Amino acid sequence: MIRSGVANRIACNPLSRPSPHNKLQPGKGIPLRKERTERRRLANFPIRATNPDQSGSTMGGVRLALLGAGIFASDVYVPLLKNHSDEVTLAAVWSRSEKSVQGILPSIQEFAPDVKARWGEGGLDELLADPEIDGVILVLAVQSMIQMITKCLKNGKHVLEEKPVAVSVDQALPAITAHRKESSASWNLAENFRFETAFLEGAKLVKEIGKVIKLEVAADIPANSSNNKYLKTAWRHDSEGCPGGFLLDSGVHLFAGYRMLAHAGGCGEPVTASCLTNQVDPSMPKPDVVIGWVQFEDGTPGSIAFTYSAGVMKTTYRVVGTEGTVEIVRSGFGKPFPGYSLCVKKKGESELFTQDLPFVGLETELKEFVRTIEAHKKGNKDFQLTDDGAKRLMPEEGLRDLAIIEALLKSSQSGGAPTDIAKIP
Repeated sequence: MIRSGVANRIACNPLSRPSPHNKLQPGKGIPLRKERTERRRLANFPIRATNPDQSGSTMGGVRLALLGAGIFASDVYVPLLKNHSDEVTLAAVWSRSEKSVQGILPSIQEFAPDVKARWGEGGLDELLADPEIDGVILVLAVQSMIQMITKCLKNGKHVLEEKPVAVSVDQALPAITAHRKESSASWNLAENFRFETAFLEGAKLVKEIGKVIKLEVAADIPANSSNNKYLKTAWRHDSEGCPGGFLLDSGVHLFAGYRMLAHAGGCGEPVTASCLTNQVDPSMPKPDVVIGWVQFEDGTPGSIAFTYSAGVMKTTYRVVGTEGTVEIVRSGFGKPFPGYSLCVKKKGESELFTQDLPFVGLETELKEFVRTIEAHKKGNKDFQLTDDGAKRLMPEEGLRDLAIIEALLKSSQSGGAPTDIAKIP
Protein backbone atom coordinates (compact mmCIF):
# COMPACT_ATOMS: atom_id res chain seq x y z
CA MET A 1 0.00 0.00 0.00
CA ILE A 2 1.03 3.59 -0.41
CA ARG A 3 2.78 4.90 2.66
CA SER A 4 2.83 8.56 3.60
CA GLY A 5 5.82 10.55 4.72
CA VAL A 6 7.92 11.75 1.79
CA ALA A 7 8.75 15.40 1.35
CA ASN A 8 6.47 18.11 0.15
CA ARG A 9 7.89 20.07 -2.76
CA ILE A 10 8.44 23.71 -1.69
CA ALA A 11 12.00 24.19 -2.84
CA CYS A 12 13.63 24.79 0.54
CA ASN A 13 11.81 21.99 2.35
CA PRO A 14 13.71 18.85 3.43
CA LEU A 15 12.12 15.42 3.59
CA SER A 16 9.18 15.58 5.96
CA ARG A 17 7.45 12.80 7.84
CA PRO A 18 3.94 12.75 9.22
CA SER A 19 3.41 12.63 12.95
CA PRO A 20 2.97 9.06 14.22
CA HIS A 21 0.15 10.39 16.39
CA ASN A 22 -1.89 11.58 13.42
CA LYS A 23 -2.58 8.59 11.20
CA LEU A 24 -5.15 8.89 8.45
CA GLN A 25 -8.02 6.41 8.54
CA PRO A 26 -9.43 6.10 5.01
CA GLY A 27 -13.18 5.72 5.00
CA LYS A 28 -13.48 6.93 8.62
CA GLY A 29 -12.95 10.63 8.07
CA ILE A 30 -10.45 13.10 9.52
CA PRO A 31 -10.73 13.90 13.24
CA LEU A 32 -10.89 17.62 13.94
CA ARG A 33 -9.55 18.90 17.23
CA LYS A 34 -11.80 21.33 19.11
CA GLU A 35 -9.78 23.89 20.99
CA ARG A 36 -11.99 23.58 24.07
CA THR A 37 -13.77 20.39 25.00
CA GLU A 38 -15.48 18.42 22.23
CA ARG A 39 -14.18 16.49 19.23
CA ARG A 40 -15.66 16.55 15.78
CA ARG A 41 -15.04 14.67 12.54
CA LEU A 42 -14.88 16.04 9.05
CA ALA A 43 -16.90 14.40 6.31
CA ASN A 44 -15.53 11.15 4.92
CA PHE A 45 -12.96 11.60 2.18
CA PRO A 46 -12.71 8.97 -0.56
CA ILE A 47 -9.14 9.75 -1.62
CA ARG A 48 -8.28 6.60 -3.51
CA ALA A 49 -4.55 6.95 -3.33
CA THR A 50 -4.42 7.07 0.45
CA ASN A 51 -6.37 3.81 0.54
CA PRO A 52 -5.12 1.27 -2.01
CA ASP A 53 -8.02 -1.07 -1.26
CA GLN A 54 -10.40 1.42 -2.87
CA SER A 55 -8.43 1.97 -6.06
CA GLY A 56 -8.35 -1.48 -7.59
CA SER A 57 -4.70 -0.85 -8.48
CA THR A 58 -2.03 -3.47 -7.97
CA MET A 59 0.90 -1.29 -9.16
CA GLY A 60 3.16 -4.33 -9.34
CA GLY A 61 2.99 -4.69 -13.11
CA VAL A 62 4.12 -1.14 -13.95
CA ARG A 63 7.73 -0.48 -14.92
CA LEU A 64 9.03 3.08 -14.77
CA ALA A 65 12.15 5.00 -15.72
CA LEU A 66 13.52 7.99 -13.85
CA LEU A 67 14.77 10.74 -16.16
CA GLY A 68 16.92 13.13 -14.19
CA ALA A 69 19.57 12.63 -11.52
CA GLY A 70 19.64 16.01 -9.81
CA ILE A 71 18.81 17.11 -6.27
CA PHE A 72 15.08 16.48 -6.32
CA ALA A 73 15.41 13.17 -8.12
CA SER A 74 18.02 12.00 -5.61
CA ASP A 75 16.54 13.43 -2.41
CA VAL A 76 12.83 12.83 -3.07
CA TYR A 77 12.07 10.46 -5.94
CA VAL A 78 14.65 7.82 -5.10
CA PRO A 79 13.35 7.47 -1.50
CA LEU A 80 9.77 7.54 -2.78
CA LEU A 81 10.39 4.76 -5.30
CA LYS A 82 12.38 2.80 -2.73
CA ASN A 83 9.42 2.96 -0.35
CA HIS A 84 7.22 1.48 -3.08
CA SER A 85 9.68 -0.95 -4.68
CA ASP A 86 7.32 -3.83 -3.92
CA GLU A 87 4.64 -2.11 -5.98
CA VAL A 88 6.47 -0.26 -8.78
CA THR A 89 9.58 -1.41 -10.61
CA LEU A 90 12.22 1.20 -11.36
CA ALA A 91 13.60 -0.30 -14.54
CA ALA A 92 15.94 2.46 -15.72
CA VAL A 93 17.55 5.76 -14.77
CA TRP A 94 18.86 8.37 -17.23
CA SER A 95 20.66 11.68 -17.21
CA ARG A 96 22.53 13.73 -19.77
CA SER A 97 25.90 12.84 -18.25
CA GLU A 98 27.36 9.51 -17.19
CA LYS A 99 28.75 11.19 -14.06
CA SER A 100 25.27 12.17 -12.86
CA VAL A 101 23.87 8.69 -13.45
CA GLN A 102 26.80 7.01 -11.68
CA GLY A 103 26.32 9.39 -8.75
CA ILE A 104 22.70 8.37 -8.17
CA LEU A 105 23.02 4.72 -9.18
CA PRO A 106 24.24 3.19 -5.86
CA SER A 107 21.21 4.48 -3.92
CA ILE A 108 18.88 3.07 -6.59
CA GLN A 109 20.61 -0.32 -6.73
CA GLU A 110 19.83 -0.79 -3.03
CA PHE A 111 16.22 -1.53 -3.99
CA ALA A 112 16.43 -2.02 -7.78
CA PRO A 113 19.58 -4.08 -8.43
CA ASP A 114 18.64 -4.72 -12.07
CA VAL A 115 18.07 -1.06 -12.95
CA LYS A 116 19.52 -0.04 -16.31
CA ALA A 117 21.81 3.00 -16.30
CA ARG A 118 21.59 5.20 -19.41
CA TRP A 119 22.97 8.63 -20.33
CA GLY A 120 23.24 10.99 -23.27
CA GLU A 121 21.12 11.08 -26.41
CA GLY A 122 21.96 7.53 -27.37
CA GLY A 123 21.04 6.24 -23.94
CA LEU A 124 17.75 8.14 -24.02
CA ASP A 125 16.83 6.70 -27.43
CA GLU A 126 17.63 3.20 -26.18
CA LEU A 127 15.54 3.71 -23.04
CA LEU A 128 12.53 5.05 -24.93
CA ALA A 129 12.70 2.15 -27.40
CA ASP A 130 12.50 -0.40 -24.57
CA PRO A 131 9.02 -1.98 -24.80
CA GLU A 132 9.20 -3.14 -21.17
CA ILE A 133 9.16 0.43 -19.84
CA ASP A 134 5.60 1.71 -19.41
CA GLY A 135 6.20 5.25 -18.20
CA VAL A 136 8.79 7.85 -17.32
CA ILE A 137 9.13 10.28 -14.43
CA LEU A 138 10.72 13.52 -15.62
CA VAL A 139 12.66 15.44 -12.96
CA LEU A 140 14.45 17.95 -15.16
CA ALA A 141 14.97 21.69 -15.45
CA VAL A 142 11.86 23.41 -16.77
CA GLN A 143 13.72 24.73 -19.80
CA SER A 144 13.96 21.25 -21.35
CA MET A 145 10.62 19.82 -20.22
CA ILE A 146 8.40 20.33 -23.27
CA GLN A 147 10.95 18.98 -25.73
CA MET A 148 11.53 15.92 -23.55
CA ILE A 149 7.82 15.31 -22.95
CA THR A 150 7.08 15.45 -26.65
CA LYS A 151 9.81 12.91 -27.38
CA CYS A 152 8.62 10.52 -24.66
CA LEU A 153 4.99 10.69 -25.76
CA LYS A 154 5.93 10.06 -29.40
CA ASN A 155 7.67 6.90 -28.23
CA GLY A 156 4.50 5.75 -26.47
CA LYS A 157 5.70 6.33 -22.90
CA HIS A 158 3.33 7.65 -20.27
CA VAL A 159 4.78 10.78 -18.66
CA LEU A 160 4.76 12.07 -15.09
CA GLU A 161 6.33 15.50 -15.33
CA GLU A 162 7.59 17.41 -12.31
CA LYS A 163 6.11 20.89 -12.09
CA PRO A 164 6.19 23.60 -13.40
CA VAL A 165 4.55 22.46 -16.60
CA ALA A 166 6.60 24.74 -18.87
CA VAL A 167 8.44 28.03 -19.19
CA SER A 168 5.39 29.81 -20.59
CA VAL A 169 1.79 29.35 -21.66
CA ASP A 170 2.79 29.98 -25.27
CA GLN A 171 5.32 27.15 -25.09
CA ALA A 172 3.06 24.59 -23.43
CA LEU A 173 -0.38 25.17 -24.95
CA PRO A 174 0.46 24.03 -28.52
CA ALA A 175 2.19 20.92 -27.12
CA ILE A 176 -0.81 20.02 -24.95
CA THR A 177 -3.23 20.64 -27.84
CA ALA A 178 -1.18 18.39 -30.15
CA HIS A 179 -0.97 15.74 -27.44
CA ARG A 180 -4.75 15.59 -27.03
CA LYS A 181 -5.13 15.03 -30.79
CA GLU A 182 -2.24 12.70 -31.51
CA SER A 183 -0.83 10.84 -28.51
CA SER A 184 -1.99 7.46 -27.25
CA ALA A 185 0.06 7.78 -24.04
CA SER A 186 -0.90 10.01 -21.09
CA TRP A 187 0.73 13.29 -20.05
CA ASN A 188 0.56 13.81 -16.28
CA LEU A 189 1.77 16.74 -14.20
CA ALA A 190 3.15 16.07 -10.72
CA GLU A 191 1.59 18.85 -8.64
CA ASN A 192 1.30 17.37 -5.18
CA PHE A 193 -0.80 20.19 -3.69
CA ARG A 194 -3.78 18.93 -5.70
CA PHE A 195 -3.47 15.64 -3.81
CA GLU A 196 -2.83 16.91 -0.30
CA THR A 197 -5.54 15.93 2.17
CA ALA A 198 -5.45 19.41 3.72
CA PHE A 199 -6.64 21.01 0.48
CA LEU A 200 -9.12 18.28 -0.42
CA GLU A 201 -10.73 18.46 3.01
CA GLY A 202 -10.37 22.24 3.14
CA ALA A 203 -12.29 22.48 -0.12
CA LYS A 204 -15.15 20.52 1.44
CA LEU A 205 -15.23 22.88 4.41
CA VAL A 206 -15.28 25.94 2.15
CA LYS A 207 -18.66 24.74 0.90
CA GLU A 208 -19.99 25.04 4.47
CA ILE A 209 -19.11 28.71 5.15
CA GLY A 210 -21.67 30.46 2.99
CA LYS A 211 -20.85 32.90 0.21
CA VAL A 212 -17.12 33.49 -0.16
CA ILE A 213 -16.22 37.12 0.54
CA LYS A 214 -12.46 36.97 -0.07
CA LEU A 215 -9.48 34.61 -0.33
CA GLU A 216 -5.92 35.08 0.91
CA VAL A 217 -2.64 33.30 0.36
CA ALA A 218 0.55 34.40 2.14
CA ALA A 219 3.84 32.54 1.90
CA ASP A 220 7.01 33.36 3.83
CA ILE A 221 9.67 31.01 2.47
CA PRO A 222 13.37 31.10 3.43
CA ALA A 223 14.55 30.00 0.00
CA ASN A 224 17.72 32.06 0.49
CA SER A 225 18.75 29.90 3.44
CA SER A 226 22.30 28.59 3.33
CA ASN A 227 20.80 25.12 3.79
CA ASN A 228 18.78 25.37 0.57
CA LYS A 229 20.60 23.30 -2.05
CA TYR A 230 18.19 24.47 -4.74
CA LEU A 231 19.39 28.07 -4.49
CA LYS A 232 22.62 27.19 -6.28
CA THR A 233 20.95 25.53 -9.29
CA ALA A 234 21.71 27.59 -12.38
CA TRP A 235 18.40 27.00 -14.15
CA ARG A 236 16.44 28.78 -11.40
CA HIS A 237 18.59 31.87 -11.97
CA ASP A 238 17.92 31.87 -15.72
CA SER A 239 15.65 34.91 -16.06
CA GLU A 240 14.55 33.95 -19.58
CA GLY A 241 14.38 30.18 -19.19
CA CYS A 242 12.80 30.35 -15.72
CA PRO A 243 11.03 33.73 -15.53
CA GLY A 244 10.31 34.63 -11.94
CA GLY A 245 12.82 32.20 -10.46
CA PHE A 246 11.34 30.67 -7.31
CA LEU A 247 7.98 32.28 -8.10
CA LEU A 248 7.71 30.02 -11.14
CA ASP A 249 9.33 27.02 -9.48
CA SER A 250 7.31 26.98 -6.24
CA GLY A 251 4.59 29.57 -6.87
CA VAL A 252 2.70 27.06 -8.98
CA HIS A 253 2.22 25.04 -5.77
CA LEU A 254 0.64 27.99 -4.02
CA PHE A 255 -1.76 28.73 -6.85
CA ALA A 256 -2.73 25.07 -7.19
CA GLY A 257 -4.01 25.12 -3.61
CA TYR A 258 -5.52 28.60 -4.01
CA ARG A 259 -7.51 27.57 -7.08
CA MET A 260 -8.80 24.41 -5.39
CA LEU A 261 -10.27 26.45 -2.55
CA ALA A 262 -11.67 29.08 -4.90
CA HIS A 263 -13.42 26.47 -7.03
CA ALA A 264 -14.95 24.90 -3.93
CA GLY A 265 -16.38 28.30 -3.02
CA GLY A 266 -17.94 28.77 -6.44
CA CYS A 267 -15.55 31.58 -7.39
CA GLY A 268 -14.36 30.01 -10.65
CA GLU A 269 -10.96 30.72 -12.17
CA PRO A 270 -8.95 33.93 -11.58
CA VAL A 271 -9.33 36.23 -14.59
CA THR A 272 -7.42 39.40 -13.66
CA ALA A 273 -4.22 40.02 -11.71
CA SER A 274 -2.24 42.94 -10.35
CA CYS A 275 1.19 42.78 -8.78
CA LEU A 276 4.12 44.76 -7.40
CA THR A 277 7.49 43.10 -6.79
CA ASN A 278 10.66 43.88 -4.88
CA GLN A 279 14.15 42.47 -4.44
CA VAL A 280 15.50 42.12 -0.90
CA ASP A 281 18.30 39.57 -1.34
CA PRO A 282 20.50 40.20 -4.40
CA SER A 283 21.64 36.56 -4.40
CA MET A 284 18.09 35.42 -5.12
CA PRO A 285 16.47 35.08 -8.55
CA LYS A 286 14.20 38.05 -9.20
CA PRO A 287 11.72 38.75 -7.71
CA ASP A 288 11.92 37.58 -4.11
CA VAL A 289 8.93 39.66 -2.94
CA VAL A 290 5.54 39.46 -4.69
CA ILE A 291 2.50 41.40 -3.47
CA GLY A 292 -0.73 41.50 -5.46
CA TRP A 293 -4.30 40.44 -5.99
CA VAL A 294 -6.46 38.45 -8.36
CA GLN A 295 -10.14 38.68 -9.18
CA PHE A 296 -12.09 35.50 -9.82
CA GLU A 297 -14.79 34.89 -12.41
CA ASP A 298 -17.62 35.67 -10.00
CA GLY A 299 -15.97 38.93 -8.91
CA THR A 300 -14.51 37.66 -5.63
CA PRO A 301 -11.13 39.24 -4.80
CA GLY A 302 -8.10 37.31 -3.58
CA SER A 303 -4.90 38.66 -2.07
CA ILE A 304 -1.36 37.38 -2.69
CA ALA A 305 1.70 38.03 -0.52
CA PHE A 306 4.86 35.98 -1.12
CA THR A 307 8.49 36.36 -0.15
CA TYR A 308 11.30 33.92 -0.82
CA SER A 309 13.77 35.68 1.48
CA ALA A 310 11.94 35.24 4.78
CA GLY A 311 13.70 34.31 8.00
CA VAL A 312 10.89 32.03 9.19
CA MET A 313 8.80 29.58 7.16
CA LYS A 314 5.03 30.00 7.19
CA THR A 315 2.33 29.61 4.55
CA THR A 316 -1.30 30.49 5.15
CA TYR A 317 -4.46 30.13 3.06
CA ARG A 318 -7.68 31.77 4.28
CA VAL A 319 -11.15 31.67 2.80
CA VAL A 320 -13.57 34.06 4.48
CA GLY A 321 -17.26 33.42 4.00
CA THR A 322 -20.50 34.88 5.30
CA GLU A 323 -20.92 31.90 7.66
CA GLY A 324 -17.34 31.19 8.71
CA THR A 325 -13.66 31.01 7.83
CA VAL A 326 -11.44 28.16 6.67
CA GLU A 327 -7.68 28.36 7.16
CA ILE A 328 -4.84 26.07 6.09
CA VAL A 329 -1.44 26.75 7.67
CA ARG A 330 1.92 25.17 6.99
CA SER A 331 4.76 25.52 9.51
CA GLY A 332 4.67 28.87 11.27
CA PHE A 333 5.34 29.90 14.82
CA GLY A 334 5.17 27.12 17.39
CA LYS A 335 4.26 24.59 14.67
CA PRO A 336 6.94 21.89 14.49
CA PHE A 337 4.51 19.46 12.86
CA PRO A 338 5.74 18.67 9.30
CA GLY A 339 2.44 19.12 7.49
CA TYR A 340 -0.62 21.33 7.50
CA SER A 341 -3.04 22.57 10.13
CA LEU A 342 -6.60 22.73 8.79
CA CYS A 343 -8.89 25.03 10.80
CA VAL A 344 -12.51 26.15 10.55
CA LYS A 345 -14.42 28.66 12.63
CA LYS A 346 -18.18 28.87 12.08
CA LYS A 347 -20.34 31.92 12.65
CA GLY A 348 -22.02 31.83 16.04
CA GLU A 349 -19.71 29.11 17.39
CA SER A 350 -17.14 29.89 20.08
CA GLU A 351 -14.94 26.87 19.35
CA LEU A 352 -12.21 26.62 16.73
CA PHE A 353 -12.01 23.20 15.08
CA THR A 354 -8.54 22.21 13.87
CA GLN A 355 -6.58 19.18 12.73
CA ASP A 356 -2.94 18.54 11.83
CA LEU A 357 -2.58 16.65 8.56
CA PRO A 358 0.62 15.10 7.15
CA PHE A 359 2.01 15.46 3.66
CA VAL A 360 0.58 12.72 1.44
CA GLY A 361 0.50 14.36 -2.00
CA LEU A 362 3.64 12.84 -3.47
CA GLU A 363 2.58 9.27 -2.75
CA THR A 364 -0.96 9.94 -3.90
CA GLU A 365 0.00 11.39 -7.27
CA LEU A 366 2.35 8.44 -7.91
CA LYS A 367 -0.58 6.15 -7.19
CA GLU A 368 -2.81 8.04 -9.63
CA PHE A 369 -0.12 7.98 -12.31
CA VAL A 370 0.10 4.20 -12.02
CA ARG A 371 -3.70 3.89 -12.11
CA THR A 372 -3.71 5.92 -15.32
CA ILE A 373 -1.12 3.62 -16.91
CA GLU A 374 -3.09 0.57 -15.85
CA ALA A 375 -6.30 2.01 -17.29
CA HIS A 376 -4.58 2.60 -20.64
CA LYS A 377 -3.31 -0.98 -20.62
CA LYS A 378 -6.91 -2.11 -20.26
CA GLY A 379 -7.97 0.03 -23.23
CA ASN A 380 -9.48 2.99 -21.33
CA LYS A 381 -7.76 5.81 -23.21
CA ASP A 382 -10.13 8.45 -21.77
CA PHE A 383 -9.40 7.59 -18.14
CA GLN A 384 -7.65 10.90 -17.48
CA LEU A 385 -10.68 12.82 -18.75
CA THR A 386 -13.20 10.97 -16.60
CA ASP A 387 -11.57 9.91 -13.31
CA ASP A 388 -11.43 12.55 -10.55
CA GLY A 389 -7.94 11.67 -9.33
CA ALA A 390 -6.52 11.36 -12.83
CA LYS A 391 -8.04 14.71 -13.82
CA ARG A 392 -5.93 16.42 -11.16
CA LEU A 393 -2.83 15.20 -13.03
CA MET A 394 -3.82 16.86 -16.30
CA PRO A 395 -1.19 19.32 -17.59
CA GLU A 396 -3.92 21.89 -18.30
CA GLU A 397 -4.27 22.34 -14.55
CA GLY A 398 -0.61 23.25 -14.25
CA LEU A 399 -0.96 25.60 -17.18
CA ARG A 400 -3.70 27.49 -15.34
CA ASP A 401 -1.34 27.89 -12.36
CA LEU A 402 1.39 29.12 -14.70
CA ALA A 403 -0.96 31.60 -16.38
CA ILE A 404 -1.48 33.39 -13.05
CA ILE A 405 2.27 33.80 -12.56
CA GLU A 406 2.69 35.15 -16.09
CA ALA A 407 -0.03 37.75 -15.50
CA LEU A 408 1.49 38.81 -12.15
CA LEU A 409 4.93 39.29 -13.69
CA LYS A 410 3.49 41.20 -16.62
CA SER A 411 1.52 43.43 -14.26
CA SER A 412 4.61 44.16 -12.17
CA GLN A 413 6.43 45.37 -15.28
CA SER A 414 3.73 48.02 -15.78
CA GLY A 415 3.57 49.27 -12.20
CA GLY A 416 0.81 46.95 -11.05
CA ALA A 417 -1.65 47.58 -13.86
CA PRO A 418 -4.52 45.05 -13.87
CA THR A 419 -3.64 42.32 -16.36
CA ASP A 420 -5.81 39.63 -17.91
CA ILE A 421 -4.91 36.05 -17.03
CA ALA A 422 -4.71 33.75 -20.04
CA LYS A 423 -7.75 31.52 -20.31
CA ILE A 424 -6.80 27.87 -20.75
CA PRO A 425 -9.30 25.70 -22.65
